[in-house]
Amino acid sequence: MKCSTIAAVALCLTTMSAEAAQRRAWVAVGDSITYGYAHDATPYPVRLSELLGVPVANMGIGGDTAANINTRFTSYALPYPYKGVIIEECLNDLIAGTSATTCWEATATAVDAALAEGFLVVLVTAIPCGNYVGWNGTKETERGVYNLNVRTKAESDPAHIFLVDLDEVVSDDGTTIKAAYDYGDGLHLDGDGMQALAQAVADAIQ
Repeated sequence: MKCSTIAAVALCLTTMSAEAAQRRAWVAVGDSITYGYAHDATPYPVRLSELLGVPVANMGIGGDTAANINTRFTSYALPYPYKGVIIEECLNDLIAGTSATTCWEATATAVDAALAEGFLVVLVTAIPCGNYVGWNGTKETERGVYNLNVRTKAESDPAHIFLVDLDEVVSDDGTTIKAAYDYGDGLHLDGDGMQALAQAVADAIQ
């Protein structure tokens, strides 16, 4: 639309105001860390909505991979005027032995697509899960590489990409979930852990 006349300018301003008003809601994509795992632990997107006072859609699915998460985001969130997206993914890929490089390529693609559509982006690092059954040194190394890429991407565009580093938010040692936030399996968050994650996201974007 060309805003070259008084009437057109008025229409442009009205349209932009309506779009700005719509772009209040956020969408959270991810796996069980986003969707929620413990039956008595309200998922962090619900808690985040309460903290922000705006809708936060929960598009997490437990056990999902980065490819599926990104497909869901592209199909069901990207076409709509959300203000921003919180991306938490690659945990299940890393557990399955997928390389950090492959994981990061998927995440970077989602981030770039979101930015191109005018979304703000919150990047969440892969959760520290050193106490999870089956976790080992090789997978921890890959998690470290993936998280370094997440941090570097956030640093590259601090006006539009915000970082939530779970090594700092839910861990004391950077490799395991602190006892107060651990649901009990070394991988998932309890209610207090979900609240800590929600608060960290709120702090990052406010």
